[in-house]
Amino acid sequence: MLSKIRSPSVSERSLALLGPLRKELVKTLDFDDPFFNYFKEKYPGFKKWFYSDKVQNRECWVHYEKDNKIGALLILKIEDEEIESIPQLPKKKRLKICTFKVKSVGNRIGELFIKYAVKFAINEDVSEIYLTHFTEENDRLVELISEYGFRKVAIRRGEQDIEDVFVKEFL
Repeated sequence: MLSKIRSPSVSERSLALLGPLRKELVKTLDFDDPFFNYFKEKYPGFKKWFYSDKVQNRECWVHYEKDNKIGALLILKIEDEEIESIPQLPKKKRLKICTFKVKSVGNRIGELFIKYAVKFAINEDVSEIYLTHFTEENDRLVELISEYGFRKVAIRRGEQDIEDVFVKEFL
C-alpha cells in the first residue's frame, strides 16, 4: 500500500505532451551542454562523478528543448546501504534520485519525473525514495517534492555546504 501518491503512473498521453522526452544512457549526454553548468559550479566532484563508469552506463530520462539543448534530466539509482547523514539512515533498499533538474517551470516535466520515479520504485519493490538537495530560499524543488509526500529527515555535511535529505516512504 502506498501513502499519499497523487497520481500513481505516467500516462502515455502525458508523456506525449512532453515532446522529445527520451530514455538514454548518461554517456550519450553532452557534458558541455549549458544545462550542466549549475552542477559544475555547485558540486566540486560533479565531473568525476558524471564520468565514472557506473554513472556513464546508467539510464536517464532527458527532455530536450527545441534547440536540442537539455531542458530536464532525471537519473535514478537503486541502493541498499546506509545513508551517511545526521541522523544516519539505516541500510535498506531505496531508490535514489541522483540528478533531478528542470530548467523551465510550467511544463509539468518535474511532476512527470516524480511520477515516473514512484512507478519505477514500485516496480523495483523499494521501501522508499530519497534525494539530497542544497535547499535555497523559495525553493521550487522542495515545494514540488513536498506535494508528492517527500519530507526532510536528515542533513548531510559536504565539503562546502550542507545538503538536506528528503525521503518518501512506502508503507
